Amino acid sequence: MKPSILPLACAVSVWLFSTSACAYVIDTSGQWNGSDAITYLGNPTYATATYGQTSTVDEAATLESWSFWLSNRSTSPQPVVRVDGYLAEWAGDRTVGPMLYQSISRIVPQSPRGEFHELVFSIPSLALEPGKTYMMFLNTSNYATLQQPFELAALGATGDVYAGGSFWYQNSYNLFSNVSNFPWTCADEGNGCRYGDAAFRATLNVVPLPSTFALLSIGLLSLLGARRLSRVEYDDQDDYY
Repeated sequence: MKPSILPLACAVSVWLFSTSACAYVIDTSGQWNGSDAITYLGNPTYATATYGQTSTVDEAATLESWSFWLSNRSTSPQPVVRVDGYLAEWAGDRTVGPMLYQSISRIVPQSPRGEFHELVFSIPSLALEPGKTYMMFLNTSNYATLQQPFELAALGATGDVYAGGSFWYQNSYNLFSNVSNFPWTCADEGNGCRYGDAAFRATLNVVPLPSTFALLSIGLLSLLGARRLSRVEYDDQDDYY
């Protein structure tokens, strides 16, 4: 999200190749050192139940998938960490409206040496509206009675590398409805929530707005007009000499 940095290039691609949209990837993982993390996500009775990342959409787009990187840090005999992935609209400090996407139950693989695993959530072209902010998040509230106290996971995290959103969390315990009923906390409220971001990747298809095509047309017409004027002036100089 925040795909508007390339709207004109996308419009050119659509115009030249007769496609309806162009792929756009937001990826903070390239600026992640592979080890920094936020801890701990896990059993909602003993750990934080909800971790997420916001992102703002400036152009019409469809979300195809997103990823987070997680490391299983469990110390229990059967280290199984279960999470659900969700997507919802964001109202400044909490989700609003119905969940736009909910994954099946996912398991964070065991990591004997603390390795991080990419957890990919595939979505069948979910339409996102320009000007709205969305929250991609992980939640463990459904597994309060299934997970042991020390079944915990770490979320890969970067510094302040993404201008379109921020990492947020909520101690929603075993009540999933808390994600909409109570405020979340950002990584550093005193710094405008710009402390850091999750390591994440989002794949979208951006649909250029009509105004972008209009801008492209005006630019092309201006270029043709300038070339025509230059040719006329050149011909006049030939006649003079």
